[in-house]
Amino acid sequence: MPPVPADVLARRFRRLSASDRRRFLAALWAARGYDTEVSEDGIVRATTGGRTVRVDVAGLLSPASPEADVVVGTRSSDRLRRRATEADAEFLDPHDLRDMLCFGVDRAEGIRVGEERLGLDPWVDPEPATATGKSVPRRIAVVAVLLLAAATLLAVSGVGVPLLDGAGGGGAEFGTPGPAGETTVVSTAASGENSVAGDPSNASLYSPGLNASGVSSVSTVVGTHLYRTQQAPRNLSMTYVGPAEDPLLAGVVRHESTASIYTAERFLLSARSYETNGENATPTRTTDAWADGERVHRLTNGTVAERRYGTRPLGEYSLVDAYESFVVDRLRELLTAEETTVSTSSDRENSLVIVTGTGASHGLAVNATDYRATAFLTPQGRLVRLTVSYVHAPTGAEVRVDVAYSDFGTVSPPREPDWVTEPRWE
Repeated sequence: MPPVPADVLARRFRRLSASDRRRFLAALWAARGYDTEVSEDGIVRATTGGRTVRVDVAGLLSPASPEADVVVGTRSSDRLRRRATEADAEFLDPHDLRDMLCFGVDRAEGIRVGEERLGLDPWVDPEPATATGKSVPRRIAVVAVLLLAAATLLAVSGVGVPLLDGAGGGGAEFGTPGPAGETTVVSTAASGENSVAGDPSNASLYSPGLNASGVSSVSTVVGTHLYRTQQAPRNLSMTYVGPAEDPLLAGVVRHESTASIYTAERFLLSARSYETNGENATPTRTTDAWADGERVHRLTNGTVAERRYGTRPLGEYSLVDAYESFVVDRLRELLTAEETTVSTSSDRENSLVIVTGTGASHGLAVNATDYRATAFLTPQGRLVRLTVSYVHAPTGAEVRVDVAYSDFGTVSPPREPDWVTEPRWE
């Protein structure tokens, strides 16, 4: 029997939260005979025979620690390999993890680690090809199973779960509290979702996994968001501001990105990262990417003299997946904060579910203090906006992350940008 395809294991690995990825690596190195622990700075320390190997994870938006001896990439990427080389560390991609899990440990131990940490048997392909030669999208299939289970459970308890979004899409706006008592306006225009009119109780106002008492199921909230978000075209924007020393986006003091996502195979993304502050600061790293349905075309760096072009198959360069995984990590941190509260805001046409988290956050570095995050979701469970703020204790600087989805269901297929066919200088 052949082992699980490496790309299947890679997708499972990327779907894990940052902390769960490190727990998987700790379990994998333990199965190889190491004594392992996940330290407070998030590095997996594996020790055997008096020698300690420091293992850390690097993603497109999350660099590994410069102290790492082994850098595990969330995907096979030249950029991630360069990061490992610059840190004088060994680089492992998900293909290497698959081989290590299947051939580098006792088979029974490998199966145990795979099932407990990844939810798969490394010797069974959970995504077999169908008669048409195409595999079932696992993220959607898994979330659908979770929602079905949640619906069954809630049906037994007498609470209904709205599994279908309403039609329409009003233009109501909701005032939300911001810094120092200011009000931020969140618009649900063209969201394609309305609240259910005439509901007999407030139960229907809360997204699956949430209720008046707080968060009842983190996996249901995250799974419902993924299921609903990835069913329709959408725009995604993200900003980050913080000190260069903060590990969330190490070396970056400001990041701005926008993505117009028609499907996972048709999107246009633009990202700008800054390493210095000030009005005249220019982006030090840029990425533009356009997916035409089969391949991803990329333009990187910022000036004409430094322009670099590239084209890769979609499966090898899923930037949208990387960005939305970043959003999911921030949402999961909010849902697992020390204190969470859930409330609703509505008018005659639209409703929002508001989740606020404070205190220590699961997943963020231990040097994050004064954590506060707020998520705005539709009653059907789709994330509209997420704001995060905390203080980076070593520098005393504030970190802010703002994520917003908009134009849900109304985004057109993005057109080919001019730079795809412009003259290229070597």
